Amino acid sequence: MASQFLSKDELSAAQNLVLVPDLLATEKDCYGSYFVFRKLNQDLEAFRERVMQLARHDHEAQALAGAQMVGRFTDGTPLTRFDQPQGSEGDTYDFTFEGDDGRRCPLSAHIRKANPRDGSEHTIQIVRRGIPYNEVDAGTGSGKGLLFMCYQRSIQAQFEFIQRLWIDNRNHPLTGAGVDRLVGQKWSEKTDLKYPVTLKGGEYFFAPSLNFLKTMP
Repeated sequence: MASQFLSKDELSAAQNLVLVPDLLATEKDCYGSYFVFRKLNQDLEAFRERVMQLARHDHEAQALAGAQMVGRFTDGTPLTRFDQPQGSEGDTYDFTFEGDDGRRCPLSAHIRKANPRDGSEHTIQIVRRGIPYNEVDAGTGSGKGLLFMCYQRSIQAQFEFIQRLWIDNRNHPLTGAGVDRLVGQKWSEKTDLKYPVTLKGGEYFFAPSLNFLKTMP
């Protein structure tokens, strides 16, 4: 994501998405945030199998099939605006899905399920980051994935809302859309294919204010 400066109004909106009063602080106007941590295993082979299934084993169609699962090509170009990769000029966040009934960007594509871009997300957005990991376990072999982290003012109203009512909801954004093809966990069709992404564990936390941390022994 390109760096950008936030106006006072934008900064205030961002703070309202993540900050809550810290009731354990000893001073006024001290805030904390609720924090979600998840370890997500990424099975690249399973992803490739899904792509090949979608591309009907046509190697030339793989790039488009992968973009249909994610909603973007590997260079960041959004599928709802372009049907081919556009390089660095195509990597943009300035777009909506208005007028796209799923013929350009599938309704089950990850970026469309997780962020409908219709205005409804403005009070539900989270501040998130991911750290790639690559570990080797003697018992299970190598494991690759993402350490997902996000801050929000309410885990239930933001993170869990996105996961349950958008990502895993087969009728979002429209009836019959299906679950998120990348990180969805409630696939309905019977298949021998593995999940591209599986949850290995995680936890919910409260990140307190600096004031509270300074009072700890």
